[in-house]
Amino acid sequence: MYPNQARRRWRRAPPPALLAACLLGGALGLSAAAPASAAPAPAAPASAAPAAPPPTVQQTAANSEQTPPQPGAPTRRAAVKQDVSAPLRDLPVAPPDTSGAAPETRPVPLDPTKRQVKPAPAAPQAPTPNGTPSPMPTPGNNYAGIDNPNGYYPPDTNGDVGPHEYVQIVNASFAVYEKDTGQALYGPVNNNTLWGGFGGSCQLNNDGDPIVQYDGLANRWLISQFAVSGTSEPDAPVGAQGTFNPETFECVAVSATEDPLGPYYRYAFSYGTDFPDYPKIGVWPDGYYVTYNTFGETSYLGATTCALERRAMLVGAPAFQMCFTNPDAYSLLPADVDGPTPPPVGSPNYVMGLARWNNYELQMYRFHADWDNPSLTTLSGPENITINPVTKACELVGRGRCVPQPGTAVMLESLGARTMYRLAYRNFGDHESLITNQTIAPDDNGGLTSQTGIEWYEIRSPGTTPTLFQEGLVVSPDPTEFRWMASMAMDSQGNIGMGYSTSSTTQFPSINYIGRLAGDPQGTMPYEQGTIQTGSGSQTGSAARWGDYTNTSVDPLDDCTFWHTNEYLQTTSERGWSTRIASFKFPGCNTTTSVASAPQNVTTARGLGQIPVSWTAPANNGGLPITGYTVVANPGGATCTTVVGADLNPLTCTVPGLTDGQSYEFSVVAHNGQGDSPAGTAPALATPGSALVTVPPVRIADTRPGPVPFPITKAKLPAGATLEVPVAGANAVPADAPAASLNVAAVAPDGDGHLTVFPCGSGRPDTSNVNFTTGRNSASAVLTQIGTLGHVCVYTSTTTDVMVDLNGWFPLTAGYTSLSPQRVADTRVGEPVAQPPVKAPVPAGGTLPVTIAGSFSVPADAGAVALTVTAVKPVGAGHVTVYPCGESAPLASNINFADGQTTPNAVLVRVGAGGQVCVNTSSTADILVDLDGWMAQPPGYTAQAPVRIADSRPGEPVAFPFPKGPIPAGTTVEIPLGGFFGVPADVSAATLNVTATQPDAAGHLRVFPCGSPLPTTSSLNFSAGQTVANAALTAVGSGGKVCVYTGATTQLIVDLNGWYPHVNS
Repeated sequence: MYPNQARRRWRRAPPPALLAACLLGGALGLSAAAPASAAPAPAAPASAAPAAPPPTVQQTAANSEQTPPQPGAPTRRAAVKQDVSAPLRDLPVAPPDTSGAAPETRPVPLDPTKRQVKPAPAAPQAPTPNGTPSPMPTPGNNYAGIDNPNGYYPPDTNGDVGPHEYVQIVNASFAVYEKDTGQALYGPVNNNTLWGGFGGSCQLNNDGDPIVQYDGLANRWLISQFAVSGTSEPDAPVGAQGTFNPETFECVAVSATEDPLGPYYRYAFSYGTDFPDYPKIGVWPDGYYVTYNTFGETSYLGATTCALERRAMLVGAPAFQMCFTNPDAYSLLPADVDGPTPPPVGSPNYVMGLARWNNYELQMYRFHADWDNPSLTTLSGPENITINPVTKACELVGRGRCVPQPGTAVMLESLGARTMYRLAYRNFGDHESLITNQTIAPDDNGGLTSQTGIEWYEIRSPGTTPTLFQEGLVVSPDPTEFRWMASMAMDSQGNIGMGYSTSSTTQFPSINYIGRLAGDPQGTMPYEQGTIQTGSGSQTGSAARWGDYTNTSVDPLDDCTFWHTNEYLQTTSERGWSTRIASFKFPGCNTTTSVASAPQNVTTARGLGQIPVSWTAPANNGGLPITGYTVVANPGGATCTTVVGADLNPLTCTVPGLTDGQSYEFSVVAHNGQGDSPAGTAPALATPGSALVTVPPVRIADTRPGPVPFPITKAKLPAGATLEVPVAGANAVPADAPAASLNVAAVAPDGDGHLTVFPCGSGRPDTSNVNFTTGRNSASAVLTQIGTLGHVCVYTSTTTDVMVDLNGWFPLTAGYTSLSPQRVADTRVGEPVAQPPVKAPVPAGGTLPVTIAGSFSVPADAGAVALTVTAVKPVGAGHVTVYPCGESAPLASNINFADGQTTPNAVLVRVGAGGQVCVNTSSTADILVDLDGWMAQPPGYTAQAPVRIADSRPGEPVAFPFPKGPIPAGTTVEIPLGGFFGVPADVSAATLNVTATQPDAAGHLRVFPCGSPLPTTSSLNFSAGQTVANAALTAVGSGGKVCVYTGATTQLIVDLNGWYPHVNS
């Protein structure tokens, strides 16, 4: 649709200047600026990385004669309203509206002074097939869709197919059908029925330009339409009185389950007072991408492309949109995923349209949305793709009207100046493909005297160098027949199906289809067109609008069957259109799908009133995307679920509402479009009841390129930047968890520096958790408070890659109190910290007592404290031991360091006499002590004087392991813990200090509960000959054992600092 004299159903007068400009047929938008009503991009928070330079539209093809203007930085806005609806089947049906649409004004015209035309090629535009064309396969399904209950035209007919239903939507109604029989399961009802009870413009107005999408990557439905007629206030109930609000919206609803008749997560996205016309939506893993032709009050503003935050919308969370507007582009399409294979990880969405100033190029943009660091969001391009020079259909005819009909002088509009919905994307593994089409005048006369045809394009390698793989023309051998209003898709075999409209002076507007096999000669569709519906009437309305768009999609269950929906007329009338829904399939495409196999490697950990469960994906996804998982606890049936595409780690979640001391069996089911998989079951019962919830170590952030999804943009963290890492509300950590146990590493730093970990939303403290030198990987365990939005912030003083591993978290009832980090002791001369009063390095063999309990917000009766202790510039190699004052220094260490190497480590230590903790150093060094939190005991954490429980070095008095000697590379050592060293047999978790010393080569250690799969995360990293220690908070596995795996031959030392009991132990 375009701006019109009634703006569909204007409840106010149209903007006079815009109306005048349109009626005069002026060249709108040739020098339009960005929308004045668009909100400026928000400033980066103080903790965020420095803002990147504004994204630009880059000219990349040498043969383009004009450089388009830059669209600037994205506009970022939150949805102005969101909610979750009752099930659609239970919503009251919106009252009928038959007001129809007024005739619409001319679209944005091309400027003949800027248009460049290449001479027509000497060869035909597409190869002509040899011999008699073969017939197309007959339709498999062919049933009636929605008629015109609202009196609107054009109908904007589109729909999509899911596993069991077909959902069709038009101006301004929708319906749900059982796809194989055509039985109406729901509707038709007004589109705004879906927004019943939502309030405001989305509920009040039924303005149209709708889209329905089946999101096959998540097995969900998306339904949208715009609301441009204004209302009293955005949240005002229907009928409320108040000041008129001209604000415009895109109203988007995403089903909460796979059921199109169930509840929906509903959103209203605002565009100020701009008019977001002709919205088109594409599904992509990192967003729902939407394109508009945007008009202001007086002019065309440009082609707007927005990304909607899909991961949030899949779970009903607050969602943002990020938008670019390019004043030199028009009617773009976003790429829309078909098939079970998503684009490569991190792939941008591809946005494409026709070059506005010439007749021989497609233009492609890349839209990268970064929801975690919005300043890194970019729209790059266009990249210009040379096509055969074409003449757009009806280009030289007023309002583009040139398609004839029998028995009337009304000529229908062809919309030849744009690519037609959809820009269908498919990933075949060895190549990626995009297909789209436009309507052209094959004889190059602009539709003045003869037929129109459909020029179609397949573009490959969009992620690297977009290349025109093939181009063809679908034109009737009957020179009087016009073909237009097409939509196309590609099946799992690479075959293409296309549905479209046909008409002539002797043939009423009808619905037809055609296609090609992947092995047919390039650029051909060597088949006779098939017929879905022969029309029996002409459309006589003076607006002359037809279709606006249609849709061809592919059945997700067999990935072979094409579905097309379109309009026709049963009798001649002004606007009495009807629609059909039909399917067809090429012989030889026999892809089969099924439910997935069972999830694998199901493991559990202990928690207080809840149990974290982890698993690996099924070996066989059934030929369909895995869309989510459900975990069930028995007895009782408590569950938790994950959603692929919304959860950062969909392979773990925590089952809540369990009874401490009760043993449970846990099973996991995978979901795809065919249904639920067999259950994968944990090999042993699990019993909740621990103050600490431990999880198998999982990497939740990694700035290096690779499979870890966060952050979206893979690059080293710049010096002075802060990475906000989602922890609570993701990775199976509850949204209300106050603190987490992490392992944080700096990898390949560009210089000397440090990392500081702190709760987001708090001021960055003057403390450090990881200190590193140029090029050396360094890691440290961290117990940290979780900040606003469930995020933990990691600041780096020097450019470096950063990795963050999650080891566990504390529930609200755990008795652990997390604090913002604060320095409580610093021996360096000139530092303002009060302890110790005399500033000097601690001499070799010396002990620094640090008073903590009764100060720094720690009560006098605190049982234990969480600290980060740092040895600074030691004189000679050595170690630091932290223990309760009043007791003898144990034969254990918390930090191991080389001469001059500043080294921190996390420590959970029991508070000793006088509320003090003692720090002993074997070599002269400055000592820093930072406080991270405290814990009462009992019944939570039992902190003890550190005790060495394993030492592989010959001659050391520790009994385990036996025999003594370096641990070979690739070996896992099982260390008995439960029932030894004063630890109860049913111990839940333990805090250890693990040291690698005298390693033969660079490598790493991984600490994990025995009986669980070997994790992909590391607990510490080391170089050849380097002694490195790190704290490890780990669940205790089967047989009361903790396992340590080494990636390189090394001596191994393990010290026990404390443990978490089973609640009933």
